Amino acid sequence: MASANSVREYLASSLLLVLEEPASPAGGTESVGEGADDQAAAGRSDRRTADFVRFEGASLLDRQVVNRLLDTVGRSLGTDKRAVAASLFFKHYCRALSGAFYAWIQAGVALDLSLAGLELRWHEACRLEVVVRQPQGWLLSGTAAAGCSLPEESADAADSSPAAHPGIESTGPRVGDAGRALLPDRSLLPIPSPGGSEASEPSSLDVRETFARRLYAEHLGPLIGLLSEVTRLKKAILWENALIYLLAAFNTLETQASTAEECACVREERRFWTEQAPASWFGTEETVNPLCRPGCLVPHPLGEEDPIRVRERCCLKVLLPGGTNCTSCCRIDEDERRRLFEKKKGV
Repeated sequence: MASANSVREYLASSLLLVLEEPASPAGGTESVGEGADDQAAAGRSDRRTADFVRFEGASLLDRQVVNRLLDTVGRSLGTDKRAVAASLFFKHYCRALSGAFYAWIQAGVALDLSLAGLELRWHEACRLEVVVRQPQGWLLSGTAAAGCSLPEESADAADSSPAAHPGIESTGPRVGDAGRALLPDRSLLPIPSPGGSEASEPSSLDVRETFARRLYAEHLGPLIGLLSEVTRLKKAILWENALIYLLAAFNTLETQASTAEECACVREERRFWTEQAPASWFGTEETVNPLCRPGCLVPHPLGEEDPIRVRERCCLKVLLPGGTNCTSCCRIDEDERRRLFEKKKGV
């Protein structure tokens, strides 16, 4: 298990998910343009600073704020196509939020990623930081860091009540100092039990459901709906963007696993979130988990061991000025995929 400092550093430097302790003003944030008081009076939730444009997470489901966000992102990317700006913003956003699963495995904590606790910082160099202010959440139950060994009967969890599997055991690594350092006692939140009262020792599925509802049903799901509404971008593209970075997080964790047991734990978590998690946790009208998108696996064009998952739908990056297809794009043939990988790796 990683230390709290190494988890924080990885999230901030590699994924741009910043876990910030109680607020001191960030460096380089002098307001330009409208003054802070003027913006507050105008009901503005975004602020341009010396280095970036800041958006309050709590306002991200406001149509006007989302339009200003897409204007900002589009200018940075050099496109006036709002669907393109929406898709690529959401890819940046999901990349950062995938850090929650890294913290889940490496520190044994489930971060509360409710919109109200977030701040988005869009840099003109097309870089998005997501700041979690005063991080809160839950230590995973029992002695398991990942709580990841679901009983066999939970393979049909998508069709059953989460309350049907109390007291999940785990063979994963144990919660240690990393989790308690990331989320000291003052940052721990209560978990409602299946009966509606607060559970003093919630099961792993209780934690999973609460974590998922805060992240998906109350956050990403409604944001996908609003982005689709204002740009006419298909929701399926945005859900696949979310899936791509979830899978990338688990691939990184599997690579970093030091034992066969840890590797199995990561694979089990990946299987749960992409196959077994109930659709009701995601706040969509669909009857299946929106992350359950198998895609098409093709052999790696450079002969590497792991196959490539080809997207079901293009993310639209190719429509940027001078844009190219992704290596996983569904619109290219295998010769072009090989050329893109060779260029990416400098072959």
